Amino acid sequence: MSSELSLAKLRTCRFADGGIPRVPEQWCSERVDFMSELGGYGQAAQVMTQKLVGGHLFGISCGLGGGQSERIAFHMPEMAALSFFLSHSDWSDPQLHTPLVLLGARIVLDGMDGSAHSTEYILNGRVPLTSDLMEVKIGSQVMNVSTSKPVIAFSAETQDMLGVSLNYGEMQKARINQLSKQRAGQTLGHRVRMWYRGMALTSYAPAFRSVMQQVIKSIGVGPWGGGLSFGDSAVGFLAMWIGHAAAAGSWGDAGIPPLDYYLYSAFTENPSNQCLVHSYSNCMACIAACNERKVWPAGYWLPQSAYATGDHSNPCLTGKSHECPERGLETLWWNWNERPAGHLWQMVEGMIWDHRNDQSFRKSVLDLVMDEVVRLQSKAMTPQFPVAQTYQ
Repeated sequence: MSSELSLAKLRTCRFADGGIPRVPEQWCSERVDFMSELGGYGQAAQVMTQKLVGGHLFGISCGLGGGQSERIAFHMPEMAALSFFLSHSDWSDPQLHTPLVLLGARIVLDGMDGSAHSTEYILNGRVPLTSDLMEVKIGSQVMNVSTSKPVIAFSAETQDMLGVSLNYGEMQKARINQLSKQRAGQTLGHRVRMWYRGMALTSYAPAFRSVMQQVIKSIGVGPWGGGLSFGDSAVGFLAMWIGHAAAAGSWGDAGIPPLDYYLYSAFTENPSNQCLVHSYSNCMACIAACNERKVWPAGYWLPQSAYATGDHSNPCLTGKSHECPERGLETLWWNWNERPAGHLWQMVEGMIWDHRNDQSFRKSVLDLVMDEVVRLQSKAMTPQFPVAQTYQ
């Protein structure tokens, strides 16, 4: 894989980021993120899901369980309608197979974003009906398509790799990215391939590819690979970055739409776990922000074993369990953005393999990678003195 990581066009939103390019303000301001109806047109919302998308909103319950995919289905009726009429699910709740791209959908209910806050679920009076239309051609057919909120849904399949249920001790470690199962086997490589498959134009019908290129201007995403599947959020970030760069070539000369990575102190899934992709001081500030704000119980869902404080009204991490890494995503970006994605992939896999028998997984994969970078650079700079025989 020779694609440079810069081809992913990584941009970030929220908290200090050490100089990584920022998501444009139209898509990144107070209560405006990749799941919001308030941003500019053309930013696709990446839905964190598993093999199916649609959640358990219809057919099992009539409320939200805190999952991002359920919120998308609830706020965007086109997603719900497709789930009903094109369901691939063998269960009572209608859902759709992933990877899936949905163009033309609109957010018709107000108040959706990625943070764990309550919403009144009222109609969105600002929903565009004509101003967001773009003329596109699919085959011989010309039509107008809404560009307000494209949706791209595909799985990291983290649940399949961790097992559906974790015991209390495992869950506590998983929430702070210190569970060995989160890095076992081909975890990183599997996620890289899943992101590549979801983002490569060649994964979709030829007649549909040019429409995707017209409509989708960027890809908004949160803690993919983490969330309620309780994967390692740092490994998830690396997999996205590598996979996005690898898929860039399939989008032609214009390149792949930028990867807009949103960082939350309290995402609706697994609040404050995403803080662990920050360097130490930013990570601690992020966890503190989660604990200081009012996180509404209706804004998230966690199993009983996942609460770090013992207080079931507070879903946040504590910052007292050595969770935060020394280096964060900004350190990786400065050191790797102009380097081949395949080299980073190889190094991360090597570090995970070298530490496979460690009794403690307290060190973040981000720190492991940068430790190896420093070691290699130090080795390269070590003076090579002539052997003693030269002077005899």
